[in-house]
Amino acid sequence: MRQKRNHTMLDLKRKKPLPQPSRHRLRRESGSQQSDRCSSDNQEALQLPLKSQHMLVCYLQQYLEGICYEFGKKAMLEALEKHGWDCAEAAQLESWMEEFIRRAIYFKDVIDEEAAVGLFRSVADIQRAAVCRVRIDPAGIKKFLLDAVRLTQILRVGDSHMVMDVFRTDIERTLDRLREDEDHIPLPCSLRLKVFASAASLRYQDY
Repeated sequence: MRQKRNHTMLDLKRKKPLPQPSRHRLRRESGSQQSDRCSSDNQEALQLPLKSQHMLVCYLQQYLEGICYEFGKKAMLEALEKHGWDCAEAAQLESWMEEFIRRAIYFKDVIDEEAAVGLFRSVADIQRAAVCRVRIDPAGIKKFLLDAVRLTQILRVGDSHMVMDVFRTDIERTLDRLREDEDHIPLPCSLRLKVFASAASLRYQDY
């Protein structure tokens, strides 16, 4: 019994208390966590209201479908006849992108084949966002707009590239301005009005 008790006391002596974090470290970690929470809260606050976002991506989808149809009438008549696409409303944006992916090599004069496939897949996501009502952060909105500009640049239909580029710049400026002045400008109301006014200018027109 004595040997066992001595052994136990030796074990207790060997065990050292766990080091406690310093106050400086606790303050630093707490500050970091608060900063992360603030960044997350700010990002959420800057997100477009779903109504405004949905209006934007729907107009974007509609406009691009019209551009694709005009391009198809000049360069893809066989596809139009095969699918019975006799107007811009006959084919979804995603269907157009599938056709373009099959013909990606045809655009090699203006874009690399692999890059073209990536672009077409990304543009198809615009329709998915419109249909599935997926919430998109400002960076995602800007990417959609840039992809739309690149698509119109490749298709070269009328002045669609210029129109889309102006639209992209206008929406990006709105997002940036509201981020800087979010305490001054009511976010939901301002964005709804601005997006509606800008998107209205993109309604499909015959070329």
